[in-house]
Amino acid sequence: MFLAYGASHWAAIAVLAVGAAVLVAWGRRHRDTATATRVSRVLALAIVAVVVPFQIYVLLPGQWNPRTSLPLQLCDLAWMTAVCARCGPVAGGPSPSPTTGA
Repeated sequence: MFLAYGASHWAAIAVLAVGAAVLVAWGRRHRDTATATRVSRVLALAIVAVVVPFQIYVLLPGQWNPRTSLPLQLCDLAWMTAVCARCGPVAGGPSPSPTTGA
């Protein structure tokens, strides 16, 4: 059983922190490369592969609860924004300038 602030909780936090540190270090070494672009897009698709089925599950009859099922929380907007940011520019939107990088 998961106990808040118990050993399993701290272990999960440690695994998350180490994983984040590894991804940041890898990303800094491979910045502005084709590999970094591919990996970031794969991670964005992984977010979709995990979150969309969960969203469908919580909207099923018997699971739906307005307090937890409605995607009106900040984290629900954050995953959508992250996926959109990593999967490329919006069609017709501004593209980064090759000379300024902005």
